[in-house]
Amino acid sequence: MALGALGLLSPRQFLLRPAAAQDVRYFRIGTGETGGSLFILGGVIAGVVSNPPGSRSCDDGGSCGVPGLIAVAQATAGSVENVGAIGSGQLDSGLSQADIAYWAFKGKSVFAEAGAIADLRAIANLYQESLHVIVRNDGKIKSMAELRGKRVGFGPKNAGNMLTAGLVLKAAGLTEKRLKPAAGHCRSRQAPAHRAPAGGGREDRRSAPGIRLPER
Repeated sequence: MALGALGLLSPRQFLLRPAAAQDVRYFRIGTGETGGSLFILGGVIAGVVSNPPGSRSCDDGGSCGVPGLIAVAQATAGSVENVGAIGSGQLDSGLSQADIAYWAFKGKSVFAEAGAIADLRAIANLYQESLHVIVRNDGKIKSMAELRGKRVGFGPKNAGNMLTAGLVLKAAGLTEKRLKPAAGHCRSRQAPAHRAPAGGGREDRRSAPGIRLPER
């Protein structure tokens, strides 16, 4: 199932802030859980845009980033926490699913009570993201309907994936109340089913050992 895009966000005032060549600035990037793909991606972005004072020039094989900028990838629960932290000034930027960023900008869904984050801006559209529902190879689950009453891993509370999973379940006629939310993953045997976001396609999950996709 295609979800749209994963992007890098930042408040408008940071994008407009001028800087002298040797001013030292720290740029905090909210990512995801440590060890996850978003944390790794955030670290790569931080390395590319950083250019600390005194480092070798780009022509000499050093950093080609923004002069004086030191970017740091910060571990978080995911999209919802990242966007909220940007709005409160705790983060300078963050990775977010496109739907979560839209809800934050408009003040809808989980952001309805706190209100819209009107200064939120997109820096880059990083990649198209997909969501897979996966089950254990040795299990008997063959369809979405058979998840009723089973333990399903949703991920961290403040991750955008949990909200997206709720929309997928609703489309399949299921709700969290009819499931048993679990913190584990299929491979750990703590949950027979798990939702897994990925930048790759369906084949990426088919080739993973110990898990498979429901037939329908």
